[in-house]
Amino acid sequence: MSRRQLLTADEHARLFGMPSDPETLIRHCTLSPADLDWLAGRRGAANRLGAAVQLCLLRHPGFGLRAEEDPPESLMAWLARQLDVPAAAWADYARRDQTRREHARALALRLGLRAFTRADLPFALSLAEAAAWGEDRGEPIAAAIMAGLRGAGIIPSSPRTVERLGLAGRARARKRAAVTLVDGLTPAQLERIDALPANDPQLRSSRLHYGSAISWLRPLPLQA
Repeated sequence: MSRRQLLTADEHARLFGMPSDPETLIRHCTLSPADLDWLAGRRGAANRLGAAVQLCLLRHPGFGLRAEEDPPESLMAWLARQLDVPAAAWADYARRDQTRREHARALALRLGLRAFTRADLPFALSLAEAAAWGEDRGEPIAAAIMAGLRGAGIIPSSPRTVERLGLAGRARARKRAAVTLVDGLTPAQLERIDALPANDPQLRSSRLHYGSAISWLRPLPLQA
């Protein structure tokens, strides 16, 4: 059995993919004068480029640079031009695990961010449920979770965690909507609803199935 998914492949790429196209690079990966000043304090071209990559990925998509993850060449070329360093310097930086971790901590502190923990699950789930109450589609729900965590200064742990939170929040919202609808019904109305799935001998199917079939057939043009 395949696992449930909140997002399509295209939606996943839009929300969680690393910046690579020119528009996204300009929007999310243009370094400010303050960024350039901070990065100038990193010693060597590799450190400046690597720290710039981590900085941009903390801003978008918001997870930072994860282990064994290589940024797109277009991202490194865009940042290298701004820093006036060779893009090839990344290869040296990628081998320095300790330096990458140190930069990640320094950048999180600079941006006022911290890592997601289990204690943040109730808050993140409330973000998902609130978004799903007014919107059933997966992409807006996931985007609301990301925005809410970012606003609280929390770095999401992974795209998969965001998707699972979105699924759980949407399930809660759907359940709450169902309860809200049923609460206003009389016992007689509830009995009629319960009887809908039962087979009707005259229709040779359930009334629920028959009504569904009629609603699908009505828009179809009659054949001459």
